[in-house]
Amino acid sequence: MGVVFEAEQVHPRRRVALKVIRGAWLDDERTRRLFRRETEVLARLQHPGIAAIFDAGETKEGAPFFVMELVKGRPLDEWAKGQDLQGKLRAAVEVARAVQHAHEKGVIHRDLKPSNVLVNGEDQVKVLDFGLARIVDPGANVSLTAAMSGKVIGTVRYMSPEQARGMASKVTPASDVYSIGILLFELCTGRSPHNFGTSDLFECARMVAEEIPVAPTSLDGKLPKDLDNVLGQALAKDPSERYASAEELAKDIERLMDGLPVSARQRRADASALEAKLSRMGAELGSSIARVSASVADTLQGAAGTATEKVREGRDTVKSKLDERRERMENGEPLRINLNPVIDAAGRGFRGAKKTASYAAHGTQKVASVARATGRATRRAAKGVAPSLRKVRNIAIGLLVIIFIGRLIAEDYNVSLAVRDTLRFGAHVVDETGDLIKRIWREIT
Repeated sequence: MGVVFEAEQVHPRRRVALKVIRGAWLDDERTRRLFRRETEVLARLQHPGIAAIFDAGETKEGAPFFVMELVKGRPLDEWAKGQDLQGKLRAAVEVARAVQHAHEKGVIHRDLKPSNVLVNGEDQVKVLDFGLARIVDPGANVSLTAAMSGKVIGTVRYMSPEQARGMASKVTPASDVYSIGILLFELCTGRSPHNFGTSDLFECARMVAEEIPVAPTSLDGKLPKDLDNVLGQALAKDPSERYASAEELAKDIERLMDGLPVSARQRRADASALEAKLSRMGAELGSSIARVSASVADTLQGAAGTATEKVREGRDTVKSKLDERRERMENGEPLRINLNPVIDAAGRGFRGAKKTASYAAHGTQKVASVARATGRATRRAAKGVAPSLRKVRNIAIGLLVIIFIGRLIAEDYNVSLAVRDTLRFGAHVVDETGDLIKRIWREIT
């Protein structure tokens, strides 16, 4: 996008770096726009770890330029070859602090890589090249910060998963935290966390977006174990699971340097403990629901059997009474029938059975909801519970059918009393079962 020259500034007299657009780039409006944006970004930043800008303007030919601090040093990866682990970790801290300053000024670098991080003769880190930076503060010029959705912005090997997917609008300071994690990984191991090999650009982007990086201690057993925890959090695929800021990452690296427990270790331990607790709770909850559901099913099944037997007895009685009444009718005696008690009892039975069926169906949904909240262990338990709840529902429906049959065969006042008692018994069982199921739901919710 531009060419950098070493130059000498007259006032004040000093050696500087001069960056200018030349050649065919002069006619490219997007290049000129990005160049102006880099000038604007550098003007915001004043930090020892970021090369400072001194001046900006255009040449007589109309070529944009800016003058900045001259940094004489080596790229980060070349410098690291002669350094011990402490020196490498210190350099990573300086990079993180410089990037944190940029974030506080509303600037996301988006292209952190060894060639954009120089280390001078005094082992001081300087972050360079904000040409692809994104300005995120509310007062930014929209035309200079528009995200190019669907385009991969940055260097694939060092970009975050959201950048690799072309999700420019999802790029946040957490994206730079990921890139710093890549730099730290390479500083400590001498290789990339992904085995890119000779893969093409699209395959490399897929690896960044999907594959979990290897643990650094698996490559070098001499590295501190907590480095796995630090990089595990910095290189999380989900931005929300990374360090909340570059400063937090810098502090954890300093704890690592001092041999102190890192915050990432506690976070992983907390996450593991929570997962184990939810798994245990899910298993216990599923087991409890299964036992209670089985008990309810057995109770309903027994009640249904009793009700069936009583209805069968009633049916036989009805048949006998009907035969008796038929003989009386043949002899000219009028037939008197009062179905009101039967209809009243049957109505209560219908409502109670419907209520039980509703609780059973709602119970299946409730178990599924609890399973989603408590994790995979509960889901497995819920699969075992669901058949029991379906059994409860089916028994309730069977009881409903029995009650309906009882209603159909009750045609005589005397017989209706016996059938009414049977139906009341069924309704009582249904109501009691409904209350029991409601207590179960209160316990598990």
